[in-house]
Amino acid sequence: MVEETSAWIIFKWNIFENEFELSLFSLCGLCKTLVVNFCVSLQSAQHSKSITDKRSNQASERNILSDLQQTNQLPAKKKKTFFFVHNLLFYTSMTSPDYTRMIFITANVASLFNEPKKVLETWSATVAKEIGDQKPVFAAIHLQGLNNNNNNNNNNNNNNNNSNNSNSSFTNVDEFLNNLLRGISSNPAMMEFDCCREVNAVDYLGMCNIYYCKAIAQPALFDYRMNSYVTVKGDLHEAANQSTNVDFEKIGGNAEHPVGFMMTRWLLHNKSFDFVNLVLSPDNSPLDGCLNWPSENSHRRRHEFSLILERLETYMNEECVVFFGNFNCSIDCERFLKDQMNLNKARIVENDNNDELEAYDLSLRKVFTVTRTQFNFHENHDWLFGTCNGQLVRKYDCELEPFLKGSLYEPNIYFAPTDPYELGPTFGKEPNFVRTECPAWRSRVLINQRTREKIHHDSFSSSGLYYGLVGEAEYLGQSKPVAMICTICLK
Repeated sequence: MVEETSAWIIFKWNIFENEFELSLFSLCGLCKTLVVNFCVSLQSAQHSKSITDKRSNQASERNILSDLQQTNQLPAKKKKTFFFVHNLLFYTSMTSPDYTRMIFITANVASLFNEPKKVLETWSATVAKEIGDQKPVFAAIHLQGLNNNNNNNNNNNNNNNNSNNSNSSFTNVDEFLNNLLRGISSNPAMMEFDCCREVNAVDYLGMCNIYYCKAIAQPALFDYRMNSYVTVKGDLHEAANQSTNVDFEKIGGNAEHPVGFMMTRWLLHNKSFDFVNLVLSPDNSPLDGCLNWPSENSHRRRHEFSLILERLETYMNEECVVFFGNFNCSIDCERFLKDQMNLNKARIVENDNNDELEAYDLSLRKVFTVTRTQFNFHENHDWLFGTCNGQLVRKYDCELEPFLKGSLYEPNIYFAPTDPYELGPTFGKEPNFVRTECPAWRSRVLINQRTREKIHHDSFSSSGLYYGLVGEAEYLGQSKPVAMICTICLK
């Protein structure tokens, strides 16, 4: 006998008390199929912890109560029918082997190393809450900016400037990473996961891949030595150079800014999923691309990503390939600055310093200042890059366009730039951007076309895909994590 959940009770209540009122929506044929799938999925899930666990039942009740409040305007009969269809679709998509819900998060955590430890605690709690709220079967977190050389240099600079703040940094990268992992894994929101895998290439690439999975997905990791998949159980933390479950390569850069990728191959619900963490070259200074775009570094990033795609070409036609990492993209600053000058009827004031661009309008009001250490639109800076989630400058984000015309796809971006933030006086009400570099969408998630085709959509709810920032209202360091949340069809 299947243990009953609140949704199952509502399901029976709708059937026996309202005599299949689904005819109100003229969906009898569809719903008969859904009813069968629903019953089969419940029976197949009788040993699943996500169905029988008391906490999951309570969470289901809270979700249903939330939907009750949002549907108070419906007539009584249609309201009961809505509950039946809603819960039917929700539990079918969550428990049926035909669909699986996943979340992919990428974050550059370099600046967190020098923040007070409280910021890292907030970061970990926010990421864990985002994962817990979405109730995925599989969660992947890709981190960049962990290379020892970069963090030690930043740590020395930070200690020189903030010697009185004893909580401003960690002793080393290992301590930082251990605190981050502990903060995520110990969060109550993560208790429903049955296994965790963490593999890092800190010294080589400054990367770390973290994966959480539920046993219902029957997870297995590809072993490159055995050339086969190995079942995943429990928790395991290891270095990339000691692991047989990861493929990684450094293709350029230097000790401070390595360039490369780290890839794992998973088998979930007997379907293959390939996850690639990557980092590309950053700009040298805010002046890059201001006079001539694409800049030298923009060309370099495109070349580096092309090399990674060539290296992984044999995987591109697999069922699911996801690239999420720090692409370090910059906007077309040349066109952006010209448009702002035309809009404000401004002109650049000539000076003897070739490393400085300053523009003034007809009232001699300073419009912008760009130097090797500053990118500043003065009183309009936060408004320009933060209004409507950065959509005023979104059209200048075109560095990845050549790759999105072929085998790769990125959902529309309706969120604010991912970098660089600061804890300013109006933070929480509006974004506060650091004035040392041009805000841009650097952390990204790209998928292959076969994955795009498998993302599930239905007519009863919004798209099965969400793409946006994690912790928009929280200060999580200079770089915001980016998440893609989706329900993927396994058929």
